[in-house]
Amino acid sequence: MGKKRKKPNPSMDKEKKNGPPLPPPLPLPLPATTEVEEEFRRNWPGLPELALHSIFSRLVSIPALLSFSSVCRSWNSLASSSFTSNLPPLLLLPVLNLQNPNPSFSLRAHRRPTWSHPPRCRLQTLETLGRSFRPKIPSRTLALPFLGYSNGHLIFNLSTPFLLLANVFSGQTTRIPFPFPFPPLYPFPRVALLTDTDLLLASDSLILSYHRATGSWSQLNHGAASLALSRDANRLFSIDPDATNLRAIEFAPAGIRSRPMQVPSPPLSGPFILSSDFAHLLVDRVGELLLLRFVLQFPPPVHWRIDVFKLDPERSKWAEAESLGDWCLFVDAVGSCAAACPEPGRWGGRSNCVYVTGPGCDGWVVVPVDGDRLFTICEPTTTTMPRWPSPVWVYPSKLKYNYQNDM
Repeated sequence: MGKKRKKPNPSMDKEKKNGPPLPPPLPLPLPATTEVEEEFRRNWPGLPELALHSIFSRLVSIPALLSFSSVCRSWNSLASSSFTSNLPPLLLLPVLNLQNPNPSFSLRAHRRPTWSHPPRCRLQTLETLGRSFRPKIPSRTLALPFLGYSNGHLIFNLSTPFLLLANVFSGQTTRIPFPFPFPPLYPFPRVALLTDTDLLLASDSLILSYHRATGSWSQLNHGAASLALSRDANRLFSIDPDATNLRAIEFAPAGIRSRPMQVPSPPLSGPFILSSDFAHLLVDRVGELLLLRFVLQFPPPVHWRIDVFKLDPERSKWAEAESLGDWCLFVDAVGSCAAACPEPGRWGGRSNCVYVTGPGCDGWVVVPVDGDRLFTICEPTTTTMPRWPSPVWVYPSKLKYNYQNDM
């Protein structure tokens, strides 16, 4: 028998014709840099602060600021001063269960929105070309009993005797001892405020303050519906639901203390009634204290209206503010800590307006201060406070904590 003829192998024929395959090319060397270029590159972290502030003032969103400031530590430290002064907040939007929808801004406890499974959120920017981001807080943290939020942190009841602070942007957590029973604050405080040195939790009847330096708690035997921290003078103000008791709160080594300011509540005019819970909010505008009043039109159809007042410290009275000028305000039904932002036109926002969000909202409602102030994003029931989960406005935190991976 003759030899069996081998079948032709096209790949071998091609290799014989073209030779063996070439190895992958080596990476090209970087072009040589001159000493001047090398020195210029090394000096980027040492840019003058004036030049950096000029760059920060031209950024229109928090994500842009975070990306730019992440180049080096010195830039990150300097950029933190711009977080709450020039840029709009981000909207933290819980992802809700679509099988149990809550389509309108509602204060009804029995229509409380429910989490998707597993619980998760997204961060929405407000600039003209808005983007969404996924926060780094794990689902198991979001599922904990919620107490409040402040300065980029969500505050949860971890387990007696601890609270858990979770950073919205980094996902890092820290625990704080909490030796008090929860019934005075149940189901969560009206307002929480995290400052550089203290954490404050306020209910109808008391204000609790945790001082980080000493690790101790102190208590004031009066409540607050809203708190406002003056950024320029580091002063804190509180007000009760009826706006009849405005107080200045001072921090001392022995604990916090408050001083009544003897400022009467502004008069209420027109066919409106005060809401029972979501009534008054304080906001600091670069050292100027503002009061936002939420009232209901009566009789039906029911609408909300927002009135804005400015504190006149010399006359000890609230004066109605006809305009916010080139400013806008951000409020929500859960936080009870409002924020002010200048020059909103830089990021596509509207001046002389209040950006409002609340339970069940997919975004926000823009309410002008002058002209028509009526809006209809809520139901008439105001017998209970809004419940979590709910959209809230958040800023990156300027606070420096020794975080622990507790979860």
